[in-house]
Parts: sequence; C-alpha cells; structure tokens
Amino acid sequence: MLFNGVVVIVDSIDIKIVELLARNARLDNKEIAKEVGTSDRTVARRIKNLEDAGIIEGYTIKIGIGQHEFTAPKSHGERLNTSVSEWESLRNSLTNIFGSGSAMILQCIGYGIGKDLGEKIKSSGLEKGGQCLTFSQTLREKGWGRADFESIDFQEEKGKLFLFDSPFKEAGKELSCYELKGMIAGFLETVFNKKLRVVEEKCVRKGDDHCEFIFSGEREHGH
Repeated sequence: MLFNGVVVIVDSIDIKIVELLARNARLDNKEIAKEVGTSDRTVARRIKNLEDAGIIEGYTIKIGIGQHEFTAPKSHGERLNTSVSEWESLRNSLTNIFGSGSAMILQCIGYGIGKDLGEKIKSSGLEKGGQCLTFSQTLREKGWGRADFESIDFQEEKGKLFLFDSPFKEAGKELSCYELKGMIAGFLETVFNKKLRVVEEKCVRKGDDHCEFIFSGEREHGH
C-alpha cells in the first residue's frame, strides 16, 4: 500500500500493535513484542512504518489518518472529544485505504476509547448502574445518539444496549458500527472487570431504524 509516499504493508501484527497502543499508549516495545510474538526491534520498525504512513500520529490515544484525536473525558461527566463528523472522516479514510480490514482497526480504536472512558467513570465511585447511565449520557451529549441499557443483569453479566437517533445513517455503507461495538466492549469490560462478548443485532448502517447490541460474560459464550 502506498500512503503519503511511503510503502506500508499492514498485516495482523500491525493491527495488533495498533490495538495494544489504543488500550495503553505507554506500552514499550518489549511489552508489545511479548504480546504479538516478535522481537522488540521488529516492533520498533513496524511502529516507525505506521508513524511514517500517518496511521499512528501520537501516543495519547491519537491514532488515525489526518487530524483526529481520540481523547477520553478528563472526568466522568465530560464528553468524548471526537465529533461525529470526525469519526465519519476517519471511517471513510480507513475504508478507502484498508477496505474490509478497516473494521478491525475501527473496533480497536473504539475499544481503547471505551476502556479509557470506563476507567474514568469507574473512578468516580458510582455503582455499576450509575456507570452505565453516565456512559449513556456521554454518548448522548456528544451527539452519537440516545443510548439505553435494557435488562442488565449484573450478576449474570449480560444485557442489551439500544442506540436510537444514531447519526451514522449514510446509505451504501457496507461496514457495521464497529467503532461503537468496540467502545461498548471496552467500557463494559472495565465495568465488569472481565472479558465480555458484544454482538451487534441491529445496525442503522444496514437499514435498521436503530442499533442494538447484546453483551454477555464468558459463561454465555457457549449459547
């Protein structure tokens, strides 16, 4: 792939590196190397290539193409600092360059933001129900839509999230709302302090009138 005059071959290792940096921008090359199963020198070279291509622009959850910052709120009541139009610009750029491979990148970026946001909200001392409500309010304040949790069972670690009035409705989109799916997963895994399975049941990009996600803990995976 030729981007910004630099030839970059992006594979699963590069995507994993982006995912790790989205989760924790302070990881050093040795820690990343252990996670991806390669040497720290190889990691350093791949990160340099991603930087030269403009895919990685910084180390404060600033990952993408163009001037797109992905900074979580400074406190649990503040908004995400990325607007809907910026997300659409990012999505379109990634789709044009990576095609279907952009889905994983978008989901990884969303996961990093959701996890960081979840940590900020969790530090407020709110109960889990209050944390979920604050997450919903944050999405609504930023203009991402009206997010409503339904039938959350905190003991069984499962429930549903509906997103109404979503601004992401452009016709002809082949991808689902992967960035939202990642953000929801990152947030919920922080709230529940464990890995969760998030499944998109409905999506406005596919013609549905709202987005719908179900989530469950590991015990539900076999069902």
